[in-house]
Amino acid sequence: DTTPFVIDSTGNVGIGTTAPLKPLHVLSTSAGAATNPLVLTNQSSNAGTAVGIQFNSTALSAVDNYVGNILVTKLNATTDYTSRMDFIVTNSAGGPQTGLSVLGGTSGNVGIGTTSPTSLLQVAGASRPHFILSDTGGGTDLKHVYASSTAGALSFGILNDALSIFTERVRITNVGNVGIGTTSPGSKLEVSGSPT
Repeated sequence: DTTPFVIDSTGNVGIGTTAPLKPLHVLSTSAGAATNPLVLTNQSSNAGTAVGIQFNSTALSAVDNYVGNILVTKLNATTDYTSRMDFIVTNSAGGPQTGLSVLGGTSGNVGIGTTSPTSLLQVAGASRPHFILSDTGGGTDLKHVYASSTAGALSFGILNDALSIFTERVRITNVGNVGIGTTSPGSKLEVSGSPT
């Protein structure tokens, strides 16, 4: 098909196809992993230059009906092309909140809740960032366990099915004390509670 683009009777635009299935349908038949049927360019070479795709919803009343975007930012000037890709969504107040960041260069670090991850995976949050493992085949209130950074301590515990109640089981404090059944162990190992 050599037709550069079409607009069908429903208003759909097809690039590389005469039968667009959506409002914009781009089709490429070139083989190879490096094929990019869609290219977005910002010609500035300055640090902080960004290019992205914005998503809006007419169902919302916020300014511009903004609900999120994917943004790629050039981090350095001149010929250093290190970049960062951010997946941004809106918070409950309608403001942008970066959900996931991937750094370029030699690191490839991934950040959740941070745009400057310093390790392969860094999770950040203002109130007890959690890592949750879920076994969907577990019994009632036995499906979820968590690890959490808690005011300088590392804690482990379980959650109920609704993921609303955290029950801590083990804590390692910032001085290396380990508590089982207590959140404030005063020795290298402190166990609280009756054996069952």
